[in-house]
Amino acid sequence: NSLSIGRSNKYFADYATGRCLQDCDPALDGCALVPPPVNIYPSIEVCCSNGLSWVEDSYCTSRSNNNYTNGWVADFPGEKCIQDCDPAAGYPCSAHNNHVAKIYSTTDECCQRLNWVDRDLCTANSLSNSLSIGGSNNNFAGGSNSLSIGRSNKYFADYATGRCLQDCDPALDGCALVPPPVNIYPSIEVCCSNGLSWVEDSYCTSRSNNNYTNGWVADFPGEKCIQDCDPTAGYPCSAHNNHGTKIYSTTGECCQRLNWVDRDLCTANSLSNSLSIGGSNNNFAGGSNSLSIGR
Repeated sequence: NSLSIGRSNKYFADYATGRCLQDCDPALDGCALVPPPVNIYPSIEVCCSNGLSWVEDSYCTSRSNNNYTNGWVADFPGEKCIQDCDPAAGYPCSAHNNHVAKIYSTTDECCQRLNWVDRDLCTANSLSNSLSIGGSNNNFAGGSNSLSIGRSNKYFADYATGRCLQDCDPALDGCALVPPPVNIYPSIEVCCSNGLSWVEDSYCTSRSNNNYTNGWVADFPGEKCIQDCDPTAGYPCSAHNNHGTKIYSTTGECCQRLNWVDRDLCTANSLSNSLSIGGSNNNFAGGSNSLSIGR
């Protein structure tokens, strides 16, 4: 990619995809912003205040507890206010997801923000057909979770949703595993080797370059091997996305892994109708990115 002022151009491990991304302008192909280090906090309130200080505090604390605020948000185009409560309850509840919008305790306070609209008209329009005022806390699915052995049970900021999640068993509602601190590396190879050491190295390096390996992966149920190449090229190419599976250079090496299957039969079944052997590098959408100034 072209130069991007203020980015490192180094690489960081994307644990969700088993690839390394380049810290450069996210508008460019293969680039992403390196996430900030993850801090953990003793409570939702402290996490919202310190970790997500730009998010409306009541929004953060309510969403972190899987609740709504039951407060009121100015609907500027509609010249009225809508209530931040379960949209399933109907009007005036809304699917409100603006992290930074001011939330008011009452319709009157909210309508003061719409100071060009007659106060009584704004209030009447805001309350029309309201069934939820003074109602329940409108829980999504409960509040804070019980303690989980082996986890900190503290809270960390989830920047994507503007809420704080608890570092506890992800099988429990509102829990997630706190991400590890983000290290950056000088190259894809170093990133894959050090940052994603449990991922098959050729898988990591190829995916980080938006490529396939063109290697071969054992298909145990099918008793044959499939090729890690662009699935649109047809058989034997496969949408291979198992990060840890061994990738072999040839069908012969791969078929040795299926040692209960006749080698010639395995090879023949693996190569049947193959159009991709010896073909192109099957790029997803280009390779490694150019340096970006300042990163």
